[in-house]
Amino acid sequence: GRSVGLCMPGRPRKQPVATEDASLKATTVAVRVLMKGKPLTLRELTLEVQRRGCRPADDYRVVSHAINSGLRNYRRFFRRDAQGRWGSLIRNV
Repeated sequence: GRSVGLCMPGRPRKQPVATEDASLKATTVAVRVLMKGKPLTLRELTLEVQRRGCRPADDYRVVSHAINSGLRNYRRFFRRDAQGRWGSLIRNV
């Protein structure tokens, strides 16, 4: 079946959700939220990102992991404080 292309290995493709905006990325939306507002925990940040339409039907843990991994690329701009809240080092940009 694989030689003919009928039996494809791996997981099936995820169908897009009607309410989801495909142009939004979880980390990009999280960066916008952090630039405008106060410091947020990862869970609060995840819920805000999903409320804004980025991957709303996905499990919050998967989106949370994507945000946490993505924010590591912005270490110069965002840090965690002692309480575990992500905050921006640059304000109102």
